[in-house]
Amino acid sequence: MKRFLFLLLLSLFFGEPCAQDTLQLTLDEAKSIARSRNPGLLASREAIEQARAKLEKSRAAFFPQASFTAVYTRLGKVPKMKMDVGEMMGLPYSEIVEIEMGEQNNYNYSIAVNQPLFAGGNIINSYRLSRLNLQATKYENKKAELELILQVEETYYNLLWAYDMLKVTEDGYAQ
Repeated sequence: MKRFLFLLLLSLFFGEPCAQDTLQLTLDEAKSIARSRNPGLLASREAIEQARAKLEKSRAAFFPQASFTAVYTRLGKVPKMKMDVGEMMGLPYSEIVEIEMGEQNNYNYSIAVNQPLFAGGNIINSYRLSRLNLQATKYENKKAELELILQVEETYYNLLWAYDMLKVTEDGYAQ
């Protein structure tokens, strides 16, 4: 990667001298471009956001969890039961009664709220671990950024040195 960046910057400075092809950057501009376009650094920033989301998820475990459920069932044919009421009651006559066992439209609603009272320290330890993970991810991001800046500075100064060496060589040939 260092060689590629060095060769890229070298080709930008020592390629065909054409006003459209020449890119002149200060060290600060090169650092800024590297910070905004480096895929590793961008991925590291996304890892920080992911760690923040995990921290929020573990923080949510401290609060009650609520759920709501609604179920609708429509029966095509409602089951029916036939009974002989007269015989059942000991009456001398027989009367058959048909009873529907339910309704055609059935609704069921439920609400549940859960709050763990004791989880053996799992909730607090999960939160602490998530917080430490976020800090570690931030440190990794800072490390990656500093390594990138070091790489850009080394390449930039190596390019300036190569340019100076080229001028010295050209001056030596001119004499």
